[in-house]
Amino acid sequence: EKDPVLQKIRAGEPVTESELEALNALVHTQNPSVDLKLLAEFYPESSAGVDQLLRTIVGLDVEQIDKQFTAFVQEHHINLSALQQRFLGLLKSEICRKGQMTIADLYEQPFKGLHQDGIDGLFQDDQAQLIAKFVAGFTVDVSQQASRVVMEQEASKAPYDVN
Repeated sequence: EKDPVLQKIRAGEPVTESELEALNALVHTQNPSVDLKLLAEFYPESSAGVDQLLRTIVGLDVEQIDKQFTAFVQEHHINLSALQQRFLGLLKSEICRKGQMTIADLYEQPFKGLHQDGIDGLFQDDQAQLIAKFVAGFTVDVSQQASRVVMEQEASKAPYDVN
């Protein structure tokens, strides 16, 4: 809870290679035989960086995710029905709990519990597409090779900017 790098990871914020190295050094002081880079070896074909893999382990900070959702809804002027609000509340809690979310998840339980068609049953096409783009920012892809750790100059991008 006190480590600034883990705080950034839990907030869904990007971290740099140097921040990950500092976190790795901290891990080594606690247990010299553990290396965070070992985590990436469990997902050799992953496009996710160590920071994103850690996020799936430690989860995300509810308050930070709530701020991102609020900003997203305000930015896109989305008026929500009570059921749509429940959907977004459930989405927030699932993202925080799991540390990630995929678009395919929006068509499965627990979202199908609100509507049999998942997100498509509750939102118009344009709203569903906006939400899907927002959710894509929380996707941790463990199937393709590439590094997702951002450089310091990219650290100012919005966490839900998928471009």
